[in-house]
Amino acid sequence: MIKFPKKPGARGLPDIPPKASVPARPPDTKPLTPIPARVNASSKDGFQPSGAPPRTGFAASQARLAVLTTKKSELELQSQHILQSRHQLTHLIGVLSNLAAKHPPGSREGRTLESRIANIQQVDKAFELQLQQLSTQRQSVDAELDAVQKLIAKTP
Repeated sequence: MIKFPKKPGARGLPDIPPKASVPARPPDTKPLTPIPARVNASSKDGFQPSGAPPRTGFAASQARLAVLTTKKSELELQSQHILQSRHQLTHLIGVLSNLAAKHPPGSREGRTLESRIANIQQVDKAFELQLQQLSTQRQSVDAELDAVQKLIAKTP
């Protein structure tokens, strides 16, 4: 068990003064002024004329592509794990159903097995909902991935 010192400053620990109240900073009296846009910007210096849609650079698009590809792989891996778990649950339900068939319908063992089967089916339903959510996420990542790939293909 760790024993903490009872006195501040004991064992080389510095004394911590109580928090002092700090007066609130007065509000800025200067109004915000907008920064003028560069209208005569050339394409070689990397600036877009005002009114033009913002363009991401090639490196930023490549980085976004890598992030999206990683996210898609993670979603697919999670889906595979859920599918494997659902397969195991299905097998377990089959085994329990076979055991329940060997007992009379009103017996204590039969009721216990049926309640366990019902609980496992609820877990399977939860896995199914997670799988649907992952599928939806994967579809949106696929759409964004396609858009980034088209953007990269258009970049000279």
